Amino acid sequence: MDALAKDGTPVPRRIIREVKELNEPEAVDARYPGKKKIPWKNLTSFRPFDEINCDGHNKLGSLALKMGPVGLPIYGMKDKWSGAILHLVVVPNNRLATTIGHVYLDFVEAFKAIPIQITVDKGSETGFIYAFQSSLRETYSNINVEEITPFVALTSTHNIPIESCWHWFREQTGATLYYHITRGRDDGIFNGNIQLHIDLFAWIWPGIVQRALDEFRDSWNKHQIRRQPQKEMPSGSSPMNFFIMPVEYGGRSGAVSLGSATKVISELREEIEVTREEAFRWVDDDFALLAEETHLKLGSPPIELGTAWSVFVKMEQELTGV
Repeated sequence: MDALAKDGTPVPRRIIREVKELNEPEAVDARYPGKKKIPWKNLTSFRPFDEINCDGHNKLGSLALKMGPVGLPIYGMKDKWSGAILHLVVVPNNRLATTIGHVYLDFVEAFKAIPIQITVDKGSETGFIYAFQSSLRETYSNINVEEITPFVALTSTHNIPIESCWHWFREQTGATLYYHITRGRDDGIFNGNIQLHIDLFAWIWPGIVQRALDEFRDSWNKHQIRRQPQKEMPSGSSPMNFFIMPVEYGGRSGAVSLGSATKVISELREEIEVTREEAFRWVDDDFALLAEETHLKLGSPPIELGTAWSVFVKMEQELTGV
């Protein structure tokens, strides 16, 4: 749509409406004439790990890319009080409870702690998050569930902390990623009906996107938030400073420690019917080995945002004998 608009090509209103309804039905419904506007109010949280907001991002998913079955969906976890992005990952499918269950456990394993509350968008993919978060908080804390629930599910329009993060991701990183990824489609390089193309895409692109996510997360966590006296949460420094030095900004960590956490996390992973390796697998082991050998045979050309499709073409030619 943006490319057509910049090119001066008129887009029928019907097409715009259909695309919006397909990609963001809740947002379309919220803008329907007569719908009440969501009231604006200050966000409130008392400390880091008080509440972690979680959500999936699908602007690089298969529906958005329109390249057949391939997609690069994302899942993120953000601390509400500090504004720090704590976990940001590209996964094969962010709508599967099994995958998102492992994402949650990766987060817990990294911090060896859980938040007092997890807040998510409503959806079946958060089933294991609900089960694990509820069980762990009951076991490792004495916080009354009646006073503070361990898990909250909201509509996406109300899960504001993480939704606002996606806006900045699209502005700073997502649009560039989308442009480079869809060049394969627009330049006639990629065909979503060819299995080799699908496998090569899945072998090449997730690593590129993950590096971009890591860079965005680090940049976001270091950016300065202007001083806002009326803000109920900290301002005047960076999200990461707020997160790692909360006492200096009027807070203290609310993290519920799990100790070493290794054993309990392993036990919880066993409750998920799909292993972590399977949940995060983009291509099967045989193709992964074949692709690695082919890439090495070509001299291991760098796989980066600007070179991905040239590497794709060289590897395809080598694999097909063209």
